[in-house]
Amino acid sequence: MLSSLTATNSRRAEIVEIVFRNGWGYMKTLLTGGKTGEPDIPTPEVLRNILVDLGPVYVKLGQLLSTRPDLLPADYINTLSSLQANVPAVPWSEVEILIRQQLSQPLEEIFSDINTECVAAGSIAQTYKATLKDGTEVALKVQRPGIDRFHCIFY
Repeated sequence: MLSSLTATNSRRAEIVEIVFRNGWGYMKTLLTGGKTGEPDIPTPEVLRNILVDLGPVYVKLGQLLSTRPDLLPADYINTLSSLQANVPAVPWSEVEILIRQQLSQPLEEIFSDINTECVAAGSIAQTYKATLKDGTEVALKVQRPGIDRFHCIFY
């Protein structure tokens, strides 16, 4: 129970930090107890950045919203549509840590080469080119941090 409460408070603090960092003025005022006046939603770019920073589930929400012109104005649809094909990649340094934690052997024993620049990044996973020790070229697909389970898939 206590660990669940701590995790919840930690996530709340992370959300507040993301909102503050991205400059959503109305929410900043609301969260700090100031007078807010009329509610306003963030600009399309700020909303997109907040969703990306919050993680994969929120990116998926942004992708879904981008298909709903009945819910959002055109400028939001255009901005959120970029999440369909242009999700920012997680840095290799973070991905490498996840891979090393999940594999039973050191990377150096499995791969002769891994290109640390991803060839594709989506809301759920990123893909890298790699070469196994036996010379077989593979695609290394890695779920993004923040997804409950991590998997390494070779194609």
